[in-house]
Amino acid sequence: MTHINTCARACVVHENKLLLVSNDGSYWYLPGGHMEPRENLAVCVKREVFEETGYEVELQDILYVFEFYDKRIDSHKIECVFRGVIDAHPETHAWFDLGHDKSVTLKQWFTLEEIQARNDVKPQFLKDGKWLVKENNKVYKGCYE
Repeated sequence: MTHINTCARACVVHENKLLLVSNDGSYWYLPGGHMEPRENLAVCVKREVFEETGYEVELQDILYVFEFYDKRIDSHKIECVFRGVIDAHPETHAWFDLGHDKSVTLKQWFTLEEIQARNDVKPQFLKDGKWLVKENNKVYKGCYE
């Protein structure tokens, strides 16, 4: 098996809308990414959110922990998702990824209803809307294939 990658993401909600990003519009996901050497989860997610969206995020509790295993490419990831808050009012214009690979080209705010109506939002458990609830007791979400 390949190396296990650790990632940190942010679940940023503003006016009951969730911030998602996309590489090319084919699917949408939470902003965040891989940890760099000697980087902790909080530093990682703050850096990644800024690179991918231009927002400086204040972190709160860990909302979800989940694993993802992709058999096709033998890739295993553990992802920690923090609840995040931004001070700035979300602007509607596109932000270009400041990261090394500049893979994120789109960001958008989605209501729960919009997320539930789509098949291109990952991970699928975001459709349950628990990111709208202030307290969430079940942090570990299991392993997905």
